[in-house]
Order: sequence, then C-alpha cells, then structure tokens
Amino acid sequence: MIITIDGPSASGKSSLAKLIAQKLGLIHLNSGLLFRAVAYILITYFGYSEETLIYVTKKDIDKIFSHDFEYVSDNGKGRIIYDNRDLTPFLKSKQIDQGASLVSTVPYVRETLLQFQRDFAKTNFLVADGRDLGSVVFPNANFKIYLTASSEVRAERWRQAQLEKGKKYTQEQALEEITVRDNRDQARSIAPLVIPKDAIVIDNSNMSLEETAAHIMQQLF
Repeated sequence: MIITIDGPSASGKSSLAKLIAQKLGLIHLNSGLLFRAVAYILITYFGYSEETLIYVTKKDIDKIFSHDFEYVSDNGKGRIIYDNRDLTPFLKSKQIDQGASLVSTVPYVRETLLQFQRDFAKTNFLVADGRDLGSVVFPNANFKIYLTASSEVRAERWRQAQLEKGKKYTQEQALEEITVRDNRDQARSIAPLVIPKDAIVIDNSNMSLEETAAHIMQQLF
C-alpha cells in the first residue's frame, strides 16, 4: 500500500504523514528529508557550497548512492544514515533548507531520488509526503491526498516552527517566505507542485493535526 500526501510549504503534510503512518502501522517516507540529506552530504563530505550545488556532477551523486546511504523509519520518524552516521540532527538548518531547494532543481538529483523512493517502496508499505509524490513518484498510489491551507495560516505555522528553533520572524517575513516558496514550487520546470490526479483535496486551515488525520482516516476507510 502507498498513500501519498502532497502540498505546499507548511501545510502540515510531514506531521500528518507521520501520524497516519503511526495509526496504520506503515512506514513514513519523508521525501524532503532525502533532498536535505543530499545537500548536507555534498556540502560536508564533497566540499560544495550553496553557490555550486546546482552544478553538482552525476559522478558525485552516484558516489553518494553507491555508498552507505540508507533511509530508516522508527515509529514513523524518518532518519538518514550515511557512512554509518545518523545525519538527521544536522538536516534542519537554514543552510541545508536552502541547499535542499537548490539540489532539487538538478534533474539528475531528482531522477536518482525518484528511483531511490520507488525502490524503497518495493519492500515497504508507505505513507509518503512531499511535493510530487502523487503526481510523479507514485502516480499509481492507492490513495492520494493534497493538503493545503491559506497562505496566512501556513505562514504562521512556519513562523512558529522557526520560533521553536530559536529563530524569530515577523508575520510579514513569514508570509514573504511562504510566497517565495510557493512561487518556486509551482514554477519549477521539473515536477512542479500540482494537485495529483484523483487526489483528495483537504484544506486544513481551520483543522488541528488530529482533526485532519481523523478526516483522512474516514476518507480512506
């Protein structure tokens, strides 16, 4: 079984996917974590900078995935293991956030991660979240969900998430960040953010995480 949850930034898709996976006893596949991990490895192990990430070579990408690169899920929480080291705690910084956005524009990176995710799904039942899971990665998923919320609500969620990391933003700054991300995701030439065919569209602007999960469980069963 494969359930996909796609949506724009700060729509709550990762938290929801984790919760649904826990409720159903499935594996949570966080595609965003994969892109973050690739960016971190390129910067830390291969000496790339934010300015050079978009010029990453096929050779270096192949080296990453021919090495000990592993995605594991513990109680719904995804982790990246590389070279026998858990990279997950290092993947939440602003630098890696920007780096992930940059490498996601590189066709060969997307192709490689596309195959990685499909191979992973061959041996696991998944709840997968991202921006192109139902439209590109798993177009034949059993269930597809497109999760969204108003820009203002998503901006406030993003602002609160940053505050928990000790980073302060005004509502205006947060809204600007969300707007930039939305424009980038929708205008991307490769796998832009779209509502997948046959997806259940849910606007959770006025719903809590638990309420959203309950609504989806009703839709699924």
